[in-house]
Amino acid sequence: MKLQITLLFLLSILVSCGTDTGNPGETARAGLGQDRLYFVDRFVDAACLKIHSCRENMAIRDCEALYTEPNMPASLGWRESDFENLNGVLGFEMGGQITPNEEVANSCLEEIKNLSCETTEMREAFNGDSTRPFENANRVIPTRCQSVFE
Repeated sequence: MKLQITLLFLLSILVSCGTDTGNPGETARAGLGQDRLYFVDRFVDAACLKIHSCRENMAIRDCEALYTEPNMPASLGWRESDFENLNGVLGFEMGGQITPNEEVANSCLEEIKNLSCETTEMREAFNGDSTRPFENANRVIPTRCQSVFE
């Protein structure tokens, strides 16, 4: 009986993990190619996949650094004093303090997908030898993306 109760308890914990009522932060960062709940995650995915398609020396796992790059919030129209990095923007989005305009958001993501690999900005978007490998990634983000949270 004790074993059945323990197993039932463990099963209920496992079922609730990763759902939007159990642990939304983990769901939001579930990984590329999966449904993503928050625009910031979809934005990072789109930028990551585009840069990766243009820069073979970049691994997908490198993309986590986009969340902590200090100049990336400006790509979404925020001032430096608003957010330290995309983790801050994501936190506000997850908390419901900010909401993206879905039409503008979809347009932004589409424009990222259609960026050319042939530009200097794209060639400089990732530098694997740097302590800030995506320091220049904000330069490839279309200006349309600055209006997503207006």
